[in-house]
Amino acid sequence: MKTKILFILFFSLLTTCGYSKINDGVEPIDVSLTLFIVNKDKQTNNYPKSPNLSVSILDHTLFFSNVEEDFTLTIYDGNGFLVYNTAISSVTTQIDLPNSLSGEYELRLDADDFYYVGDVEI
Repeated sequence: MKTKILFILFFSLLTTCGYSKINDGVEPIDVSLTLFIVNKDKQTNNYPKSPNLSVSILDHTLFFSNVEEDFTLTIYDGNGFLVYNTAISSVTTQIDLPNSLSGEYELRLDADDFYYVGDVEI
């Protein structure tokens, strides 16, 4: 009987450990992004493959959708200092930010000849 109870408790613990932040009833907040085109060498084909790129945030997790190319994610504080930098691939759906980040930041997603900018509160 004890073994059966321990098994049920262990199984219950396993099924709740992977419980996603997205499923606890709190919805992520959308980050409003502005697209900027950089005209390198007067290229005409410098538009993103991800025109409908979507980013949202919940606590210290960024969620991505409609990402069709690789980006560099950079986060700047209110004084313009770089506080975080990482690569985002086309298959990335979420990134956990350091817990040390708190406050208002500028989020920037850079590709070769364009970038997205948005303000985010963590």
